[in-house]
Amino acid sequence: MKFQIPNKKTGYYPEVISLLKNMECSNSGYSELGLNHPADIFYFSFLDVIDSAKRLLERLSSDALKRKENHAYTPKNLEDYRVDIFNLIFFSANFIEACQSILKSILHKNEKFTKASREFKDLTSSYRAHVSKIINEIKHKHRRVRPFSSSWDANLVIGYYIEGVLPGGTLGADPLIHDDFHGMRTGFSLNRNIPYHLINTYFVSRGLNGVLVKYSGLNSGECNNLDSNEIMKCFEMLSDLPLLFFPDEIEMKVPSVKRNKVEGFSLELPSSRKIENRRPHIMNISLSQRIGLQARSFSPPYFRG
Repeated sequence: MKFQIPNKKTGYYPEVISLLKNMECSNSGYSELGLNHPADIFYFSFLDVIDSAKRLLERLSSDALKRKENHAYTPKNLEDYRVDIFNLIFFSANFIEACQSILKSILHKNEKFTKASREFKDLTSSYRAHVSKIINEIKHKHRRVRPFSSSWDANLVIGYYIEGVLPGGTLGADPLIHDDFHGMRTGFSLNRNIPYHLINTYFVSRGLNGVLVKYSGLNSGECNNLDSNEIMKCFEMLSDLPLLFFPDEIEMKVPSVKRNKVEGFSLELPSSRKIENRRPHIMNISLSQRIGLQARSFSPPYFRG
């Protein structure tokens, strides 16, 4: 996946918005389905992802700066990350479903709707499976977002895991979501997770655009006058994130948001950029853990024992 933003047609927004914005209302059945116009479904859902990522980045940047100024600093308000992390996961999943609703509202009377829907699902299957698994575990098994921090020297990495049930009723990283790494429970670093979601949002948008062009007959037009200030601020903060990851993430594909020399940003997954903490190092893990009335033990991430 590789994207250059802004683009000439739609600026910092994915190109599919030009198809939707220029669509005649009579070409869609959104009213019958009780939905917004497809352009608004996309616009609102896309900006929800951007806003939730931006809120996380603002908090993360502030804490990372405090760590650089004081190497003993660790956030005392880790639990305050919970809602913002959940919002990013939820709105990322909701964005995929919004794109599916857009297809349905435009093609619901088209005999090719089933084929188009299947093609879109196949294009986005890997990312959809990842996000849906987390949302379903939270919704149906009452899992919880559990933030934690990793720190060493002047560096601070905030992450989270989805708290589930381990053997013996112990609380810890849900094994259906998090793989073990050399016998240790793992989590997701925000340094990797936020760009991962944002890049995939553009990827899902490109998939929607391709399916609509193929099956709907819609035509695109100029649509570069939309306010992009919040998107730009989000990507400016994203491009400042250091490539500091958790130990297991060093072996994964690197999502990267990088400032271009002239204008805008390059979004890549995978990226050839080098992870900054590839060499093994000691790190301190801090977390706030709520113990249950019956579940009286827990297993922290990146701890063998």
